[in-house]
Amino acid sequence: MLRIFRWPIRILTAVLFIFILYINIRLYDQPLCITVPGGQINCETLDQLHYLRRILHEEGAAEEMEGLYPEGFVFTYATYALAWCEVAAALPPVFAQQQYENYRKHFVTYRMGLPGIREYADHTPGLGDIDSGPVIMGVGGAASIVGIRAAALNADWQLCIPLGHTIKSLLLPRTAGKERSYLFGQLPIIDAFMAWSNAGNCLANTVNTHWRWKFQLISLCLLLTLALVFYKSR
Repeated sequence: MLRIFRWPIRILTAVLFIFILYINIRLYDQPLCITVPGGQINCETLDQLHYLRRILHEEGAAEEMEGLYPEGFVFTYATYALAWCEVAAALPPVFAQQQYENYRKHFVTYRMGLPGIREYADHTPGLGDIDSGPVIMGVGGAASIVGIRAAALNADWQLCIPLGHTIKSLLLPRTAGKERSYLFGQLPIIDAFMAWSNAGNCLANTVNTHWRWKFQLISLCLLLTLALVFYKSR
């Protein structure tokens, strides 16, 4: 009976093996930044904005997003505009820091050693809604993307950079010429959110580079298990 599933098992384990290696490589991506009189600019964000400008103004991508759900048009253009027109937080610094600390305490979590943002506060049940994106083990897709920007605005680089690397790795980034897109360019709203979330992330080198070790250890265990399964299926 096992012989019937020999090749499917081999193919599945090989694909998982390659995917885990790919994620580990992508976790080392560093954003290229250029210095301008007002500070630094993330070149990956510029590439995304070039891509978004083309598909929004020339290909009607926002209308396609509206076809997927009613808010798609507005949200895509809104986050696209936010990426171009970033505005400093207006809250008093002390109060803002207190609110951010509460946010970090109740929403930041870790899965397999990688950071994510809960869709709901800890100990609060919920499945999310149409705007949540995928919610996996309580971690919200959209919540994690906007969490990158929340961490950056509060100079929390110890969360911002690992979270950004994790999200970018999972969204399969692709750069072609002066354009950068995620998920093969199939969901422009994700590109708009990612451009906004990563607009100011130019301090990757200030972060402790050992944050990946837990995921790497878990990956090693999984790879060894997959290799064993592959060997047993022979």
